Amino acid sequence: MNTGTNSPQSSSMMEGIFFGVLCLSGCLTFSTCLLHQYHFVSEAMTWTEAQSYCRGRYTDLATIENTEEMKKLKDTVSAAGYSSKVWIGLYSQIDWKWSDGFTGSGGEYRNWHGSNPDFHKATELCVTMWKDGRWSDYQCQRETAFVCYKGTLEESDFVVVNTTKTWTEAQRHCREHYTDLVTVRNKADNDKIHNLMRQEKRAWIGLYRDPQIYWSDGSGYSFSSWYQGLNELGSMKVVCGVADLQQGGKWRLFSCEERFPFVCYSVRGWWCHPRHVTVKQRVCSLDIELVAVGLRPYYLLREFTSVFAITVYIPPSGNAEAACDVIHTVTAGLQRQQPGAFIVITGCLTFSTCLLHQYHFVSEATTWTEAQCYCRGRYTDLATIETTEEMKKLKDTVSAAGYSSKVWIGLYSQIDWKWSDGFTGSGAEYRNWERSEPNNHAAKELCVGMWKHGRWFDDKCHRQTAFVCYKGTLEDSDFVVVNTTKNWTEAQRHCREHYTDLVTVRNKADNDKIQNLMQHEEQVWIGLYRDPQIYWSDGSGYSFSSWYQGLNKLGSMKVICGVADLQQGGKWRLLSCEERFPFVCYSVRGWCFL
Repeated sequence: MNTGTNSPQSSSMMEGIFFGVLCLSGCLTFSTCLLHQYHFVSEAMTWTEAQSYCRGRYTDLATIENTEEMKKLKDTVSAAGYSSKVWIGLYSQIDWKWSDGFTGSGGEYRNWHGSNPDFHKATELCVTMWKDGRWSDYQCQRETAFVCYKGTLEESDFVVVNTTKTWTEAQRHCREHYTDLVTVRNKADNDKIHNLMRQEKRAWIGLYRDPQIYWSDGSGYSFSSWYQGLNELGSMKVVCGVADLQQGGKWRLFSCEERFPFVCYSVRGWWCHPRHVTVKQRVCSLDIELVAVGLRPYYLLREFTSVFAITVYIPPSGNAEAACDVIHTVTAGLQRQQPGAFIVITGCLTFSTCLLHQYHFVSEATTWTEAQCYCRGRYTDLATIETTEEMKKLKDTVSAAGYSSKVWIGLYSQIDWKWSDGFTGSGAEYRNWERSEPNNHAAKELCVGMWKHGRWFDDKCHRQTAFVCYKGTLEDSDFVVVNTTKNWTEAQRHCREHYTDLVTVRNKADNDKIQNLMQHEEQVWIGLYRDPQIYWSDGSGYSFSSWYQGLNKLGSMKVICGVADLQQGGKWRLLSCEERFPFVCYSVRGWCFL
């Protein structure tokens, strides 16, 4: 099923259309054209103070996205006669976690060696224990021995495995053959592991963290220019970035409370130089404030003769329809003035008030994917519905065409069942569903239970019921029925604290064994669950919903697709994407996309 980016249409559209309109949220920039202009500030401040200063006077603390910008920043600072550390917009959150998810008493125990963790080359995210019992962060792809534990945390045995593996390989090995990579909760645990390490110089333990490296302005982190030395993290939860001109401008991480000069950025002015700006129109009303300017940029796509920029503000009390009519009128007027112009509409808000969906009913019955392709080729995409008003508008559009049953909309969901303990080996795909299950009633059933007769069903995860844990390893496990009722998440936590995890059922023998243990329980939670994974075809965020309060039979499907069922008041249902129905496309009001 194609759920990727829109099908290419630009070449065919450009042949007949020389007027383009780009609708932006105002927080976006033309990254290919609006290059960063850097501003060195010599006053030493903390990172947070520098961030506030830059946001108040420019755009933000410096973001650096390529080698050219790195050189430009260094040149800016050097030109001011400064040659040491400057704050840039980089920061990182430090959140150490245990492989088995443990967060209870002792979860914060650490026994770091010397200056560790030191995040050498900004690449060390996993933790090893040295032979002397001290810890250090280490590159996760390095291969070394490792320590697993078996049983529960309350009653665990530690096992040193001297086969060398990467941290991820070690984690997988421990989960398959024992319980998990070792969690070290106190000095007694640490000494016990230390005493087991005889030949091993160092060994992986279960502590790790995600990179969590960000730019202050929210830009994506991809380009990097790290100092190939140490970044001492200590016990800090957040560390902030400098460009160190004594190290060729390479990036390093320090306490955000240190004080350094800093570099801000603004968007480079050559795209829109003041001498090349002409105010074309102003509108100021209760519904909208608007200014339209004509630009003469140095660079322009050859399809366009000039650029108009329209900046708008629609106050919360403004009438959205009236505001959109104003924008439409101004845009049409500029188009008449200069048919070959490129028009940019921007503002410091998202245009959900103006970019209202226009729905188009198509009576031909197709599969969901065929409908998606049709809509992307002729309109914008399959229908996205974000409010009650849009839901009503879609129903009115379909009803006006004389149709009153199911229509495809842009909704789809990926079905990916997982085991609580992360097991993916042989038997992970075993299922024993009750007839007509899983049925995702009201689109809310994401966790799995077992009936007393051994068949499975999906259910709402917040339901309270008994549950089954296992202790030991999957190869040598004991199943334990706990008849205290808990929701699925509470049951998972209980199993992980007192046993190994919620039960993984790999075959009929496992299933029968659990069934035989259920004496008084009508139903129990098992470890199978899934995430919602509900999406719109056009990539819009999923928040508003209007689900049918009945069944959505999933079977063994991996992807299911959404209809609005007018026989059920337009409520949404999920069906096989291969079924054939009429469908509804959408486009944005004509003034925005021509």
